[in-house]
Amino acid sequence: MNPCGGAEQVAIATIQALTEMDLEVELTVARCPDISRLRNAFGARKVDVIFSRIKRINLLDTLLTIQSKNCHDGNDCGINDTITINTHGDVLPYYLPCFSKVNAITYCHYPIVPGLALRRDPSYLDYLRSLGMIKFSYPTSKVDTGGNGKITDNRYTENDYSLFWQDLQKTYLMMLKHSTIITNSTFSKDAIQRELSPMPPVSSSTVQVVSEPIVIPPPVSVEEFRRATLYSKEREDFVVVISRFNPSKKLENAITLANMLKKQRIGKGMIIAGGLMPEDSDYYHHIVNLAKEYDVSDYVKFKVNVTSDNLKTILRKGKVYFHPMPGEPFGISVAEAMSCGLIPIVPSVGGHNDFVPKRYRYVSLEDAVGKISFALSASQEDRTSISNLVTRFSEANYVKSIQRLVANVLQGIRASDNVAYAEDTIA
Repeated sequence: MNPCGGAEQVAIATIQALTEMDLEVELTVARCPDISRLRNAFGARKVDVIFSRIKRINLLDTLLTIQSKNCHDGNDCGINDTITINTHGDVLPYYLPCFSKVNAITYCHYPIVPGLALRRDPSYLDYLRSLGMIKFSYPTSKVDTGGNGKITDNRYTENDYSLFWQDLQKTYLMMLKHSTIITNSTFSKDAIQRELSPMPPVSSSTVQVVSEPIVIPPPVSVEEFRRATLYSKEREDFVVVISRFNPSKKLENAITLANMLKKQRIGKGMIIAGGLMPEDSDYYHHIVNLAKEYDVSDYVKFKVNVTSDNLKTILRKGKVYFHPMPGEPFGISVAEAMSCGLIPIVPSVGGHNDFVPKRYRYVSLEDAVGKISFALSASQEDRTSISNLVTRFSEANYVKSIQRLVANVLQGIRASDNVAYAEDTIA
């Protein structure tokens, strides 16, 4: 929960949906929630209400130990009469043999694990170890302190690691295959279907299941942002970037763009605001140093771990939102900025294509420069029209969609009869 990004926003809204149905909710996390950090990011009242309604908080590594024992003992994993919802289905391969499409729901933001497994990504291995899901790391060439030339970590061979990555990918795909999949955009839906296409369909003698992921866009605080910022009189020629400081977010593109804008004297500056976790501090310093190297320290301002109120202040001031990451599965920050009336300049590939007009999608940073120059002069009418495009992504619509899905699962209704429920809700 502590990164306070889009996946965590989905988790909080999902808990809200379940508690409003008077269901008992247990939250399982990798690390104890930092309530202060969550209150800062999502608002004190919302976080306090959500956590007051949670029956129990479990730690993932402890829960996995218990469930593995139950499965081994033939006790149906200990999840009778339970629906398991994984809101981090993009990176978390959480699968038990007893999972099915009528007791497990996976919100898969984008199926990134197969690619990580193909590359044997060591940082992902570190991530899984930090969650307590694995106990080993890659072998090293370090010798032991006795100086006898022996490798200290020689319990695992290269073949062991090859089998590990194969099993990991298989587990991930089994999780998707044996759960009802929710995703955030047609872009992500297509990617999930590509990953699952080689696998045979699931069949059941009692339930006809949905083979396609269901698109439920994530919750965005559109009404809150609109009220606070849409008709702002404080706007200046600032470009705003909202992103976690993490290598996957490609903030190098924002710094390169800032250099190009500054050289062409376009805009007054760029504001990069986002969350920073301790493990990403090296990347943050890399981006700050890159700004110095590109001589844009006077053009780019960094705002770290801003509160919800401070973010609104930034969005009241900006005119254009720039998204640096190609292939973003959805882009909650894009929708937030649009709700505030900022003109979005986004890559031409990604889930945001579901709601960002084509004229605002760039194919290169040079193309982005021209679009930003034009967008800085947008009228209030243009800004209101942009804001209206994302009103369907409200938290209320997300909660309603999740509640309808969970009710259908609980009642054992044919999932295929309910494929259209999400579109009906958000239309």
